Amino acid sequence: GRPPGLISEIVHKLLLHRVFPYFRFGRWHHRSRRDVGWVTGACFMVRREAVDGAGPLDDSMFMCYEDLEWCMRLRGAGWNIVYDPASTVIHLEGRSINQRFGEMLVVSQQSLFYLFDKHFGSIRLYVLRLFTLIEMVLRSALWTLLWILRPTSRVEGRRRLGAYRTIFRRTLTDRAYWAPARSVVTPSQAAQN
Repeated sequence: GRPPGLISEIVHKLLLHRVFPYFRFGRWHHRSRRDVGWVTGACFMVRREAVDGAGPLDDSMFMCYEDLEWCMRLRGAGWNIVYDPASTVIHLEGRSINQRFGEMLVVSQQSLFYLFDKHFGSIRLYVLRLFTLIEMVLRSALWTLLWILRPTSRVEGRRRLGAYRTIFRRTLTDRAYWAPARSVVTPSQAAQN
């Protein structure tokens, strides 16, 4: 994918990526080798010199955005990030996240706040917070509508709506959540808050 930025995050938070395909993750064909902004952490092959130059994965981020943040630092240290379809790995996508889906949504958002706090500064972090609040209202409205119109979606809807409420509340009131450089929450801690 492309490196993150405030404009692309605003587009995603307003759910406009569904209208403008340019902003969709992985919208390009995956048949050829190419330079990319970042790759998913499911499988990395990284030169030792690159790790030494950029440092290890940031352990303040749990499972979400740590791969993207590391790719940003690798690029900043002068390394290219390359997607190569000749290398294949079997990855059971979503298995870890789906076990604790609601909690992972909460932690994922906190990791995004951490990334913005670390790399983009407080003004962009505040703008991201504002659009996160808007996103949670939009997503809650959509999932409430699905809850009513499609009863088969209620199990997933319950998890999502609970997570959206938590994200909204914590984004609005909990500095340790939206400025997490000093306080990182793991999934088990997210459920307690």
